[in-house]
Amino acid sequence: MLQLLYTIDYGSRKAGSKAAAVGDKYYPTFFLDLLIIIGRPLKPITQSNEWSSGNVTMTFKNWRASYSSKHIHGLPFDLEHRTFRLATAATREAWYIVMHPTASTITDLPSSGRERRKRLKKSSQSSALQLHHAHFLAGYIKRVFLTGELIGEGVEPLWMLDGPHSANIQCKKWTAFQITFMEEWDSFVQEYSCDDFWMENQPAFHAYDYGANIEIELND
Repeated sequence: MLQLLYTIDYGSRKAGSKAAAVGDKYYPTFFLDLLIIIGRPLKPITQSNEWSSGNVTMTFKNWRASYSSKHIHGLPFDLEHRTFRLATAATREAWYIVMHPTASTITDLPSSGRERRKRLKKSSQSSALQLHHAHFLAGYIKRVFLTGELIGEGVEPLWMLDGPHSANIQCKKWTAFQITFMEEWDSFVQEYSCDDFWMENQPAFHAYDYGANIEIELND
C-alpha cells in the first residue's frame, strides 16, 4: 500500500486563509477522546453519593482481553498477568480489575523511554491473569454478587470463564459491588488462598475509553 503525505497551511493566503476581521466570531468546540480512570488498590472508584456514568454490562466472556498499551504509561509496573476484563459501561468505558504490586514487590521499569515503551507494550499484550488466578478471582466476584444486597442482579453460580453469560448492572449496584469487593477482599484471600500472588498484589479498578469523541458542551 502506498501512502502520500498531504499538508494544509492554514495561514497561507494561497490556501484560502485570510486575516480575521473585526466582525468575525469564533466558536471553539471541545471533544473528550481519551478517558482513563486508575483506582487505588483496595478502594472503589465510585462512592454511593457520587455521579456515575450509568449502567454496566458485566461478563466473564472477555476476561482475557488485553489492557491496551495506550493507557498504561502512568503505571510504575508492567501489566504481565495482572488484568481481568470485567465489564463495559453504557458510555463505552472498559472496566478491569488490575492487580497492583505492593510497595515491597514493585520492580523498576527501564529508565530509557524507548525500552520502557517496548516493555509496556509487550506486557500489555499478555496482561490477562494466569488461568488459575482468573478462576480464583471469578469465584470471589460471584461470591460478592451472591450475598447481601447484590443477590438477584444476574450473576449466578453457573457463570464460567469464557462463558456467554452477562448481566446489566445498575449504577448504584455497580457502586455497591465495588465497595463490597474491596472491603471483603483481604479476609477472603486469607481464608481461601495460600498463593503468594495474592499476598504480593492488591486489586484496583481501572476504566478507560479511547476514540469516543464525545462533544463537551460549554455554556456562554
